[in-house]
Amino acid sequence: MADLARIKRNVAKMVDMGAPEGDIDGYIAAEGVTVDDVRNYSEQPAELPNDIMTAASNASQQLNSEPPSGPSMHDRAQSFARGFIEGVPIAGPALSGFQKGAEVELARLISGKPREELQQAEDARSQFLEQKAGNERMAGNIAGAVVPLTGLGLSSQIAGRALGMTGGLGSQTLMGGLSGAAISAADTKARGGSNEDALLNSAVGGGLGGIAPLAFKGLGAGWNALTKSSAQRGAQMVAKAATEDELAAMALPGAMKANGPDTMLMDMGDNLQTLAGGLAANRGPAQKVLRDAIATRDKAAGSRVATDVAQNIGTPQELGALTEQIVAAQKAAADPLYAAVRPAQLQPTGNLRFVFQTPMGKDALRQAINIARNDGFDPSSGLTVGLVDYAKQALDDVANAATRAGKNNEARQARNLARILAKEADQQVPDYAKARDAFAGPAQVLEAIDQGRGAFARDMSPADMKRLMADMTVSEKDAFLQGAQTAVADLLGNSANDVAAVRTLLRKPYNEAKLRELIGSEATDDLLRGIDRELIFGKSGNVVAKNSETARRTLAAEMVNPQKKDVGSISTLGVILAGINKARGALGATLQPKVNRHAAELLSSKNLSPAQVQQINAAQRPPMPLPIAPASVPLLSKDGSPIPMIRIPYGDLAPR
Repeated sequence: MADLARIKRNVAKMVDMGAPEGDIDGYIAAEGVTVDDVRNYSEQPAELPNDIMTAASNASQQLNSEPPSGPSMHDRAQSFARGFIEGVPIAGPALSGFQKGAEVELARLISGKPREELQQAEDARSQFLEQKAGNERMAGNIAGAVVPLTGLGLSSQIAGRALGMTGGLGSQTLMGGLSGAAISAADTKARGGSNEDALLNSAVGGGLGGIAPLAFKGLGAGWNALTKSSAQRGAQMVAKAATEDELAAMALPGAMKANGPDTMLMDMGDNLQTLAGGLAANRGPAQKVLRDAIATRDKAAGSRVATDVAQNIGTPQELGALTEQIVAAQKAAADPLYAAVRPAQLQPTGNLRFVFQTPMGKDALRQAINIARNDGFDPSSGLTVGLVDYAKQALDDVANAATRAGKNNEARQARNLARILAKEADQQVPDYAKARDAFAGPAQVLEAIDQGRGAFARDMSPADMKRLMADMTVSEKDAFLQGAQTAVADLLGNSANDVAAVRTLLRKPYNEAKLRELIGSEATDDLLRGIDRELIFGKSGNVVAKNSETARRTLAAEMVNPQKKDVGSISTLGVILAGINKARGALGATLQPKVNRHAAELLSSKNLSPAQVQQINAAQRPPMPLPIAPASVPLLSKDGSPIPMIRIPYGDLAPR
């Protein structure tokens, strides 16, 4: 019986080779069968799996019947899988051969058929898949060339750098070219190519692998321009500057709040300020957004500093009314205490005798008697606390008058004598100290106010202030603080110059030490934080609206104005890049102002919304490596089928 299966396969091969119809008919007649016998013959290997024998028989029938039937989903999937295996760089031929051999061997074990017969069925199946599911095979071929190399690059930092997927553009170009050359040559040899084929493919593969990173970069920029909104691209600009300032997006709201009221995002770092300056240097909506924000904030500078001072030092009052208020309040509190201790008798100690024997002490005693009588106190009771207190008040008046007249020695002598009287009375009648501490008297309150107004003068050191305040009563300390408040208030106004004056005054190390002595370390730190905040605000305003940062703004303008890019080359590549640059410039002229405006709105924001924070956070995530390994580009064939010697057809350059 004639072997119709063999005859039909031979006929199919003759058809593929373009043999004349007469030769084919003659061959069929020579085998002792008719054309109808061959056409109608169909193998029925029911005992074998569909993947090998049944599929091969169906493939032969489909190839020789009219009309041809389309591939099933199983056929498509198998074609893609085979194409994927074939496309794997270097190892593809070996893997494909192993896969086909394994399938034939499995079919032989199951069916017991001869290996040659099963191999013929496998060849028929491959021919069918190639003709009926060629697109799927091409897709698998491309995936097989791309996925393994790209997966290797993504999973290993070393492999990614070697394949040209990571690093800067220069590194990607160099490594993409080297890896493209090496892999193209090895792949050509693995597919049976000659040394000449491998050399040619190495050269072309190296060129394509080196160009790929630049192409990917251009495609990525175009994709970014087409798919990302102007708000997202503005956030990318801000995120880059924030990253350079080592600021994480999620921490920005808390940091801005801690910096104080009216803090804008641009105040949080030098690179953010520089970006704001670059945006403000270019005419457009971004410039207006930033300069309007700075101008509005500058108007409130005086009130911010005044609030900081009031919260930590206090609010000054009109001195005349203040004096009356302090005196009245303290006198009301002290009167009962004085009334209780004035009649108390004192022993005439040596110090008391010394004071009242001095000329200044004698005059003070005479004045004390008159003052006591005028107040309705009887001085005839002898040496009492009341008489000594009046004498001390008389000496205080002398000291104050001498100070105002510039008689420093007289003022010093009077204060020393008054201090001796107070100390002696305190030792014998401790309640006198309590009464005196409650009320210093009008003259002492006025003097303390005057001293406070000079608290930040050069001739008063921190040590002087500490000694001075150590001898003050409660009322005198209150008055001294009010004087210091007045000194600061005198500098405050509505202009930036006044704010600068306060910053200059209070930020000096000498005056900082005085502040700590005057209001304590905690209040001082809070006040100085406010002053430092204003220094940052002033720097941001200078960058955005003034000319002292012209050089930095010019550099930053390059980031936000794409039309300022210059290729500067007359080579072929230069002409191409110049054309791309011109197109980018035209696109940028339309899109960039919107992007810049969104960036400016972020930079001038005082309260970042959750959506804005998420935009910056998303833009701060590290960029993904190149979408595919540059070395896989030269391995892609036009039709998706493996080319035995040269994977990429090069026309007349192909070796003959």
